[in-house]
Amino acid sequence: MPGPISMPMPQKKNGKKASVAVRAVRPLVVTLVFLPAMLFIPAGTVHFWQGWALIAVTFSAQVFTIVYFLRRDPQVLARRLIREEPRGAQKLVIFFLKVFFTVSLILAARDFKHGWTREQFGDGALPWWISVAALVVIVRADIWFIAVLIANRFAASVIQVESGQPIAASGPYRFMRHPIYTGGIVRWLATPLVLGSIVTVPAFCLIIPVLAARLLLEEQFLKRELPGYVEYCQKTRWRLVPWIW
Repeated sequence: MPGPISMPMPQKKNGKKASVAVRAVRPLVVTLVFLPAMLFIPAGTVHFWQGWALIAVTFSAQVFTIVYFLRRDPQVLARRLIREEPRGAQKLVIFFLKVFFTVSLILAARDFKHGWTREQFGDGALPWWISVAALVVIVRADIWFIAVLIANRFAASVIQVESGQPIAASGPYRFMRHPIYTGGIVRWLATPLVLGSIVTVPAFCLIIPVLAARLLLEEQFLKRELPGYVEYCQKTRWRLVPWIW
């Protein structure tokens, strides 16, 4: 297995920020292209306010996160923009995450078209306030995500260890080892409710065991490569949810 990854800081700070800013455009484009395609094409209409609301909140959170870290700590954003997992097992996990992500969104959109959830409510749609409440949950999860990155500026989107990387034990890391996964799961499970779909919730739940497999592989790697991580695990017992797991 590869050892710690050394990521030297560039000498030209302004050039680095410009480079990161350019790379950060890609996820914004993906959101504006991928999400509408996965929602409105299967739904057969653009008259799907829940879909527009999800896109708006997701895009706004991305823009805010990018601007925030570009101004305060561009290296955090650079780590989040790394896309290629160096390990084969994690590549497989990422593949399944993408498959479940895509299929779940398509199913929720098909629910809007065919009315599977409406049938459960006697020809009535899921109450609008449930979608709004779920949107609030998503916003809170996005705020949580930023708090996690502030507490652990080495939280890359891939599993790696950098030279001199410290143990993150403050903020959300005081209560759980993988708070970024916790926030991601909460956000994801709120998504079908935003889209007005109850019957597809089980499909969205399939992401939980896949993320659990990813974090277990991550822990094995960190215990080998990150000094002090074994002691951190002994001190911080819970992985995802305090008093549960």
